[in-house]
Amino acid sequence: MMAAGRSRKAAQVKSELGRLLPEECLTRPVSTLSGGMKRRVAVMRALLTPSDILLMDEPFTGLDEEMKQRVIEYIKEKQEGRLLLISTHQEEDVTLLEGRLLRLFQ
Repeated sequence: MMAAGRSRKAAQVKSELGRLLPEECLTRPVSTLSGGMKRRVAVMRALLTPSDILLMDEPFTGLDEEMKQRVIEYIKEKQEGRLLLISTHQEEDVTLLEGRLLRLFQ
């Protein structure tokens, strides 16, 4: 709720969480969730926070292929025209997000 701002109601945030987490996890403290579940909460939090740019570091780490696809669809739905920058070691993530690959070298 803190990241989503005053424009989001608790019921709306809970509904959004329910799209990426099992029902029984919606009332648990984040500290008790698995790594993959924490990652999904972080993705949702980033997408519900008012911003012009989304920056995500390895957003699909710890997710199985089915959940990864669900999270990608959620990101595409909630991106709302904002610039999305992700860091990833998986080039197929770029294709799944319908993005462009930029390589950074030292």
